[in-house]
Amino acid sequence: MKRVLLFLALLLLAAFAQAFTFVQISDTHITGSGAHEDNLRAIIGEINAMSPPPAFVVCTGDMTETGRPPDIKKYQEITKVLKVPLYNVL
Repeated sequence: MKRVLLFLALLLLAAFAQAFTFVQISDTHITGSGAHEDNLRAIIGEINAMSPPPAFVVCTGDMTETGRPPDIKKYQEITKVLKVPLYNVL
């Protein structure tokens, strides 16, 4: 009986579950001088044009070339135009 109830509960949850998508990017290697900037801007343009939009974007490392303040500032400047939340993972 417990298995039947569990199965019915899972079916009920599945009926109300909504699919979602997210985008994963990595290794953008942005520098304060703007190296690789065009690539990231193009990717962001494609993400912003997605329909339906993704739930979020996750960047999984190497956002900047050196991690120095000018590189981070440039990365933040470029990514602030994303229309969905951005999560950076180091």
